[in-house]
Amino acid sequence: MHTNFTYFGSNPADPQLWADALRLDADNFSPGQFEWWYTDGHLSDGTTFVASFHLEIRENGICLPFMTLNFANQTHIIQDEKIAFEATAASFDPQVCDVRIGPHFFRSIDGFK
Repeated sequence: MHTNFTYFGSNPADPQLWADALRLDADNFSPGQFEWWYTDGHLSDGTTFVASFHLEIRENGICLPFMTLNFANQTHIIQDEKIAFEATAASFDPQVCDVRIGPHFFRSIDGFK
């Protein structure tokens, strides 16, 4: 059995820029494939957030990009949304983390530090 690190030829002690890039073959998407990128955090006022970008390949081979956005404070959920986009509004770089969905993006700046 392979772990993700060995399957993709990576080593957890030696991260590579491509490890956070698109790993799927964009020219040969298959139904049921997916990838996602996310960030989360705790703000100084106690609010927590999670933002995630998703790429799902539907049964018909169609690329479905979407985002989720979740904000909560200590007592309740402030915002919890799933926002779908057309496939033409998304791009996913296979070399580095540069994911764009609509006007939104996740991008690696200067690689790993």
